[in-house]
Amino acid sequence: MTRISEEFVKERTQGKLAELGYTRLNLRSAGSGGPDLVARHRTHNVAFVIECKGESGAVEEHTKSAVMDSYILVALGQILIRFTVFNGRKYGLAFPATFRQRVLGKLSPAVVARLRLHLFFVSKDGRVEHLSPTKAKRLTRG
Repeated sequence: MTRISEEFVKERTQGKLAELGYTRLNLRSAGSGGPDLVARHRTHNVAFVIECKGESGAVEEHTKSAVMDSYILVALGQILIRFTVFNGRKYGLAFPATFRQRVLGKLSPAVVARLRLHLFFVSKDGRVEHLSPTKAKRLTRG
């Protein structure tokens, strides 16, 4: 079974942002510092800061779940480290679509609301689902 790489998640999320009027400022390569993806809106003074994760090579189901949980927590921690104020910034997390249920089950509505967190889920065929903070908050379990 082909897994969705972090690079694929970054590229497809950047494509979704372009559809929404954003231009990429950076697309971090693996191992370098800083956020995975930063994009600025073409006409508004708004920037997106997004952390992306891909699927692991874990084979056993209990290992996959543990790795997913770890990736979710790491991505959230990376956003918190980069968090300043909302002054012209939006924050987001991007994952493979296979993480969707797990992410929505792990994040509390309060965290999503406080951080105004956008969620992006990338399917194997490259489609990207974007959940605004309002929609993400409604779908998370608290």
